[in-house]
Amino acid sequence: MRKRILFVLIIFIIGCSEEKTYSDTPDFIGSVLSFEDSNLRVDIKSGNITNYGYVDEIIIMIENPESMEGLEKGDEIKVWIDGQLLDGQPPQAKLAKYETTE
Repeated sequence: MRKRILFVLIIFIIGCSEEKTYSDTPDFIGSVLSFEDSNLRVDIKSGNITNYGYVDEIIIMIENPESMEGLEKGDEIKVWIDGQLLDGQPPQAKLAKYETTE
């Protein structure tokens, strides 16, 4: 009986883990055009996203704008998208992860 409870508890803990893993390759690399409120406008330079016809600008929605502190217009960044793109002019996506390029 204790083994069953322990087993169920372990499965529950593993299932509730929120650690996300991302591929080594970003969805795109781009240059920051502007950063207003919780939206980041980025000029797409290259990446997987261009295979789907997105080659200009994109708006990245950010849940925690404080995490973008220090990011400035003109900075080149690698971007991983969380979920799917929302069609529009320009298209929009939710930020999963970003890194500045050096």
